[in-house]
Amino acid sequence: MELKLLKPMKCPFCDEVIYTVDQRGKPVELNDKGILFWVKFNDSAIANFSICKNCLPILDREKINLLMSYQIYTWGHEIIDTPLGIVDLAQQLKWYVNTAVHLKIDMWGKTKDEVQSKPD
Repeated sequence: MELKLLKPMKCPFCDEVIYTVDQRGKPVELNDKGILFWVKFNDSAIANFSICKNCLPILDREKINLLMSYQIYTWGHEIIDTPLGIVDLAQQLKWYVNTAVHLKIDMWGKTKDEVQSKPD
């Protein structure tokens, strides 16, 4: 499996642009091709990911695991690429090694309530 960095404005699977951008090129909001879906991690934290509407129906356990691998890989690059002082860098690396690399997506759904209401 080849890991890739998640791109802020694109679907993680097909690279379709799913966000409108402001004048500086920063993502503003999902366009008509994009949609959010929600996940619950094995530590009970809840987060959302954006995806294109065409890829949402094909989400399965294999794709979810691949997405999580991409996310962990992207977090690692964000830590490395962000200029930090030594103390902040140490804290970020500690979080990455002790927490991030162990996170798994236990469940996913179209709404936050859907994943919050499912038992652990």
